[in-house]
Amino acid sequence: MLYELCEDLIRRATSISEEVKVDKNGLTVIDVDISSTARKAMKNIGTEYNDLSGYYPNVKPIIASRLMSYTQIVGVYSPFTVEANYDNDVPAYDIPSTVCHELSHLKGFMREDEANFIAYLACMASDSPAFQYSGIVSAITYSMNALYDAGGKEEYWALYDTLPEQIIRDWTSSITYWKQFRGPVADATEVINNTYLKANAQTDGTRSYGRVVDLLLAEYQSKKK
Repeated sequence: MLYELCEDLIRRATSISEEVKVDKNGLTVIDVDISSTARKAMKNIGTEYNDLSGYYPNVKPIIASRLMSYTQIVGVYSPFTVEANYDNDVPAYDIPSTVCHELSHLKGFMREDEANFIAYLACMASDSPAFQYSGIVSAITYSMNALYDAGGKEEYWALYDTLPEQIIRDWTSSITYWKQFRGPVADATEVINNTYLKANAQTDGTRSYGRVVDLLLAEYQSKKK
């Protein structure tokens, strides 16, 4: 079933990628206002899920975004100021899903797997191809990694060969970007974030981010019925 989910996501991503604008290097660019588009996307799914309806504040980029990259944290939710902030120095394709993820926290969805799934739903509900692309690439990343970790290495590489070139270019750009920030700061932040999540009833710690695959599988199965 996981392999079938990956196939379905890749098929849909292939169509979406054809509508995404790219820069001179063939990398995805966000051609819409991030804050207003993200808020609209969240309100779109709020019409279907009442717990996600209502007001959403503006989303703001962090001033010292490049410095934030050393922590390898791309989004932050502050319950004290009720704000969602994001690192705008990272590869552009990752920003929309990150922003929607943080906005879901403002509605009380603190579990990372739930926030990732909501971000996916919101991005897919957007009328922006860039947002749709961000959401579905995030889903593909988690799902294919889960397949690989479950022992499906051959299946992973078979699927990799079917990916649109757009995704491969963006993934390659992301790998290159994050390599430069590896070090003690990132390691320390990983430990802190892991401890924080476990202290807040997410026993898998940072691994809870990947549990979104369970929700993606449930959605896929429900659509097949």
